Amino acid sequence: MPAIIIRCCTFGTPVPTGLTTETIKFESLSGMGIRMRCPACLKYHRWQRKDASIDGANPNRSPRVDLAEAVNKTAGSIAD
Repeated sequence: MPAIIIRCCTFGTPVPTGLTTETIKFESLSGMGIRMRCPACLKYHRWQRKDASIDGANPNRSPRVDLAEAVNKTAGSIAD
């Protein structure tokens, strides 16, 4: 399933949120602020659905960070 991605506020690179369209319905994120540790800059970012996109939806964007690698780096830090 495609990953839900955002852009790192520090570097501007696309990063996975750790969520996929299989684990969550994209439209259900309306109005929710979600905190995550960014695998690109290692800082915490708070994002909303308006900041996110579905991986592969924009073919002109730069390559994404590997989802499995990002999940391993951020595991347990989202709840902080």
